[in-house]
Amino acid sequence: MTKILFLALCFTASIAVHGQGIQTLSFGNNTLSGKVILKTLTHPVKGTAIKNAMVLKLAKKVKFKAVAETDEDVTTDEIRIYGDVTKDVNPNIKYKILINRQVTITANIVYAPSGNYPLLANIIEDFTYKLK
Repeated sequence: MTKILFLALCFTASIAVHGQGIQTLSFGNNTLSGKVILKTLTHPVKGTAIKNAMVLKLAKKVKFKAVAETDEDVTTDEIRIYGDVTKDVNPNIKYKILINRQVTITANIVYAPSGNYPLLANIIEDFTYKLK
């Protein structure tokens, strides 16, 4: 009887774990939590190293649904933070306080084809944040 209860418990736990799917979001305005890290990425065309790239590392992967027929769904746990590129501001300086900290960021998450950017999900403009 004990063995049957144990097997039933294992089966139930297995279903619970496998039943938890990846959170699906749309590209655009989202609020996500994670740790901001600096990471070396590789430029997809040039093959050169991009040192100290600011990345929001999520606790688990999320899936962003494609917004256009030419886009693709993106499943990731890393989102590149550029800050506002139109102002030519280095996010590592502007958002220095976030590095190696747990944060909640509200931002416009945009799709970027891998031929242009190392990561497919990116924050390319100013965003709001809250330290945890």
